[in-house]
Amino acid sequence: MNNEMTLQNGFSTSLGKETQRMAEAIGTFQPLRRGFFSNILRRKDMAVKAFSAAIAAWYSDILEQTVTERQAIAMVKAQLAFFALILPLELGMVYRATALALFASALLQCRRRMAE
Repeated sequence: MNNEMTLQNGFSTSLGKETQRMAEAIGTFQPLRRGFFSNILRRKDMAVKAFSAAIAAWYSDILEQTVTERQAIAMVKAQLAFFALILPLELGMVYRATALALFASALLQCRRRMAE
């Protein structure tokens, strides 16, 4: 990986490993020779990773055990599937069956992830 950072005024500087990690974490690291869209996708991935790490830390505090990011994402999916099942009261049976199937698969995935 190219460990150079482009500053706002167009100059570039070389970064150490720890400084590079910190710059990537706060979203200021922009490698040279990257396209506009790849930078947008990279920043989105970093934001999703930071969000899932925050959710994992929150679940770890609540459950008083270590929860990984994959486990936290599985728990969030199970909660969203549960709310999709119970909240819309006046929808048809096809929606109910789909929501129930989604909830059952999310619970199974959550169970598998928690066994890791």
